[in-house]
Amino acid sequence: MTRRLPTEVGMDPRNLPRLCGYHLDQTRMNYRLALRDSDERVDTVLRSPSGFRSSCVYCKALRVKRTIGGGTEFLVAPAPDHVHEWIREKQDFLALGFHSDLGERFCSMRYACASCHSRISSEEVFLPDSFLHDCERCGKHYHDASPFSRWCSWDCVENEVIQMLQRAAMSPKATAELQKNAHERLESLSSNKRYAKTLRHRAAIVVSALEAPSTSVDGASSV
Repeated sequence: MTRRLPTEVGMDPRNLPRLCGYHLDQTRMNYRLALRDSDERVDTVLRSPSGFRSSCVYCKALRVKRTIGGGTEFLVAPAPDHVHEWIREKQDFLALGFHSDLGERFCSMRYACASCHSRISSEEVFLPDSFLHDCERCGKHYHDASPFSRWCSWDCVENEVIQMLQRAAMSPKATAELQKNAHERLESLSSNKRYAKTLRHRAAIVVSALEAPSTSVDGASSV
């Protein structure tokens, strides 16, 4: 029985179908920026071509659990149990074009690992769980299909954004406008029911702390 794809992602990226490593990393980065910005931008990011209407052959293959034909295949990562430190290599020119397998335009950039010297290109797509990472948010070791992954989960992406907004709203060095905008953004995250319940709950805790009379930067909670 074929699993039906969701028709309404809402503003919770957990409702997205499976994405290949390339599009998962792209979506996490864009979601992080959008979550900090506005509800409208979040909605746009989650309805982008990397969502359930994706024409990417890698994403489609993961969703129906089949191999890819036509000579296209997932790549095997170099040293899968090694945490790579990718450094962009100097290039005399950039390769620009349309990647028919990814279903979008791309700019090819070359990277080399500072310790093991493995080399990859930014548009390459690897098997699921190919790379070992340390999550920037919680420090957890995890595997991911993207060589450039920074967070182990959507929770960690959201927690980072909430703390960024919290610090902006509480910082005495921030302008009054910046503090106000950060506070209003947190209120929106806490009240918009299209967001995940867990995200709304964490944002509501921070909003309550901001409105408490004794709130200070030093007392900022780590959500």
